[in-house]
Amino acid sequence: MIRPCHTYSIAALDPEAGEMGAAVQSHWFSVGSVVPWAESGAGVVVTQSFANLSFGPRGLELLRHGLPAGKVLEALLAEDPGLCVVPENDALGAVTQLLVRHLTGQAAAYLEFYEFMEDRLLAGVPDFVPPQVVEGEVRVLPSRFGLLGEGVLNVSRVKTGEVTLCRLTHTGDRYALHAVTGRGVEPRRWEEAGWAQPAPQLPGLEVILDTPVEEFAQLVMSQHYILAHGRQLELLADFCRLTGIVLL
Repeated sequence: MIRPCHTYSIAALDPEAGEMGAAVQSHWFSVGSVVPWAESGAGVVVTQSFANLSFGPRGLELLRHGLPAGKVLEALLAEDPGLCVVPENDALGAVTQLLVRHLTGQAAAYLEFYEFMEDRLLAGVPDFVPPQVVEGEVRVLPSRFGLLGEGVLNVSRVKTGEVTLCRLTHTGDRYALHAVTGRGVEPRRWEEAGWAQPAPQLPGLEVILDTPVEEFAQLVMSQHYILAHGRQLELLADFCRLTGIVLL
C-alpha cells in the first residue's frame, strides 16, 4: 500500500480583522520550520515543496519595504536562475526535461504547441518561465483564467535565436526521442482563449523549423516539448546512441 504523502500549504488574509496567517501539511519532518514564514506588519510567505530557505526571509524583507505580492514573487523567482517548472501531468515530459538539463546545463523549460502554420509553429506556456530563458527581466501580472480566482501570471519574453525542441516517447520497453532544430523569433500578438480580458501575452516563440512543419507534425508525441537554446542535435544523438534510444 502506498501511503499518501502530498504537501499542501495555504496563505490567508482577513482584511476586516487585519489578520493573516499561513499553514502547511506534509509527511515531511518539521516542515513547519521551512515552508511558512510570517511577520506582523509585513506579510506571509509560503514556499514548497523543496523549499528554497532564502525565499522566506527575503520575501518578508521585500514585503516590509512595501512591495506588492506580485512584485515580491517576481523578484524571488528572478533571483533563482535554476528554478524550473515541470510539464503538467506529464511524466515523460519531466524526464525529458531532466535529460536536457543534465546534457546541456540549461534550465530546460517546457513549451506547449498552440498553432502549426505553413512555415513555422507557435509554442508558448501559461506557466512560470525560468530566468535563464527570459529576454530581459522576469515579468508577472495579475490575471484570471475562466472561473478561477485571480492569480499571478508570468508574462516574460522568451529569448529568441537558434533552438532545439525535443520529447521522449515509448512503446512498451522501447524509447525514442523526437528532436528538431529551428530559429525562434518574437511571436506576433496572440492569446489563449479563456483568460480575462485584456488577455495576457503569454511567454512564447514562433519557431521556424529546419524541417517541413508537416513532416514534424506527423511525429509530434505530445503537446509539451522541452526547449534548449542552440543546436543540440549532435549532443542528443550521442546520448541516444549510448543508451539505445531511437532518435527521430
